[in-house]
Amino acid sequence: DMNKTELLDTLSETRFAFDQALTEVDPDQLTTPGVVGGWSVKDIIAHVTWGVIETVGMLEAKGLMGSELWRLPEEQRNAAVYEQNCARSLSDVMAESQQAHKKLVDVIEEIPEQDLLHADWFAGLPGGEWPPWRVIQVNVSDHYVHHTKDINDWQSRSG
Repeated sequence: DMNKTELLDTLSETRFAFDQALTEVDPDQLTTPGVVGGWSVKDIIAHVTWGVIETVGMLEAKGLMGSELWRLPEEQRNAAVYEQNCARSLSDVMAESQQAHKKLVDVIEEIPEQDLLHADWFAGLPGGEWPPWRVIQVNVSDHYVHHTKDINDWQSRSG
């Protein structure tokens, strides 16, 4: 199990690494496609932010609520999120990303630690087996790690 302090530390560390990867990309390259498939860094930021916003919604609702897109297979869901965000400006996507992360941290800070540790606090989780901290770790921290690596790998390839 991960306690609240560990969870917040992990979120902070993984977000810091993600932000660090972004600062190392030439600003002119943030909208260049091809980082992952046809996605640009901006598209990755929007994709990750969608997961953060959905996680905030679940925590606020104390249950597995949220977008209809969760019903789709992952590849179709990702494509739909891309379609919703691809025309948005870089500054808009980046601002939303910062706000969503801050909101997530604020919401977690309000949740009693015991609730974060117990799956039964959360309605409708898969098999009732995942405590909220685990949902946050998978949807947010692990997602930051995964896409930080994508951005760093792309940077290495692009020279």
